[in-house]
Amino acid sequence: MFTIPGTSLSIQAVQYYKRIDSSRKEAWLGSYKTVRLYKDLIALRMHKGGGNRFGRWFAIGEFVLKRSEYARSRALPQNYLFVDVCELKRNTILNIGRCSGILGHKGGRGQAEFIEGPDPVRRSLGSTWVDYYGNA
Repeated sequence: MFTIPGTSLSIQAVQYYKRIDSSRKEAWLGSYKTVRLYKDLIALRMHKGGGNRFGRWFAIGEFVLKRSEYARSRALPQNYLFVDVCELKRNTILNIGRCSGILGHKGGRGQAEFIEGPDPVRRSLGSTWVDYYGNA
């Protein structure tokens, strides 16, 4: 297990033998680490649709929050329309760490930047992520 620095979030990964530069260094709050997954990892990809669906950035960690709370705790665009649940596959290489407040949010929660590996398996939620609490 690998624990993301500054959090209690652990993922099934090992630290990669070298650190790979991030495409957006300002997206990180503090340091990030490069890891190789040894088991699949569930992540969320928020996007505006179209080609944006296939980006490199994923939210990881707890998913049971209102839409607005989730956006505030991640470096997410204000107006994303779609959410895909993604499986980042075993042997994928990621940069992982805590997100900064790059898009005007507070940030601080887990994120992953896809570096290389098998294509993530994406599944659309097929519904709208609401901004209120309910009962199951």
